[in-house]
Amino acid sequence: MVEANVLHKIKKTVSFDSDTSGRNANQMVNAFLDNGWILLNIHTVDRGDPRAVSQFTVFTLGSTDPNADIEALKQELTEKAEKEFNEMYPMREMEE
Repeated sequence: MVEANVLHKIKKTVSFDSDTSGRNANQMVNAFLDNGWILLNIHTVDRGDPRAVSQFTVFTLGSTDPNADIEALKQELTEKAEKEFNEMYPMREMEE
């Protein structure tokens, strides 16, 4: 549980949604949490398709560190995910 006075010290926020971040959204959120970020909100958004339920989840996190580098952490996590993907699915050399 986060103390109320900590929420008044939030300096930066970042949001991830399962629609654009795909299967990596949970990994990204967990990595930010592992780096000291605080989960501020979780909500779902409906895309508005009248024929079917079509929702995605949005996670909002905050940091009390005014120097927190959101982009550097995102880049590090993206590179890690790409490396893991390439190890699981190595590229085959094309035959001529």
